[in-house]
Amino acid sequence: MSTLLIKNAALVATMDTALGDIPDGAIYCQDGVIQQIGAAGALPRTADEVLDLANHIVIPGLVNTHHHMDHAGGLRTYLSQGTTVVTHESNRQYYLNILFYPAPRTLQPDRLSFYNPMYMISRRPAPIETVGGESRGTATYVVADGERMLQVFHVQDMAYELGDPSYGQGNHSEDLLMAFLPKEKILFNADLYSPPAQGAQPPAAPTTTMKTLHQNIRKLKLDVAQHVPSHGRVGTNDEFMRMFDGGAKTN
Repeated sequence: MSTLLIKNAALVATMDTALGDIPDGAIYCQDGVIQQIGAAGALPRTADEVLDLANHIVIPGLVNTHHHMDHAGGLRTYLSQGTTVVTHESNRQYYLNILFYPAPRTLQPDRLSFYNPMYMISRRPAPIETVGGESRGTATYVVADGERMLQVFHVQDMAYELGDPSYGQGNHSEDLLMAFLPKEKILFNADLYSPPAQGAQPPAAPTTTMKTLHQNIRKLKLDVAQHVPSHGRVGTNDEFMRMFDGGAKTN
């Protein structure tokens, strides 16, 4: 039996209403399964392996927006720790067969090279959950903790539905996901739209990816107040909408 202790985390975000968020938190695991979670002082102080995560936030899962390596390159570390990875359904077998394959990494060994749960031969399935939907459809994955909700949508290529080929491949990648917090009215996107740097001029006209994001917001009737991009600064929806119809609302 192998044990793992994660200690001194600045915050353990449990996504559990009863447990809440735990400052100075710790997690104790046996054979890759969480046995205890709580304040560091209340858990065992030793284990076969101890990770000191001071100044880090521990999360139970992550949303992988798409397969491009600047967005998927760190997934192996999360999987090695049993973290749930949410991705588009088209990525599941690719990730299991290629990205998470247990072949040794000898040039720059990563976390999965040293600690591989070997899901391919285990009775425990790999902690990968998927969002469905092909390029002409949408689907929703929801995470909720009793106080707030996170909705994950597949970004649709709008060319077919709108009958406008200029929208072709405007969703950047066929497996692209975006995330929305309806209570906070915050929309997170990857590689579709980044507000220009402070003081910089906005684009004279929206790009194909910006137009695609705009149409997906309209179709899903999302009440957006803020845009949070994976690259760049946070911006308001009013700023985004200035590129469309003189600032008309989308909802």
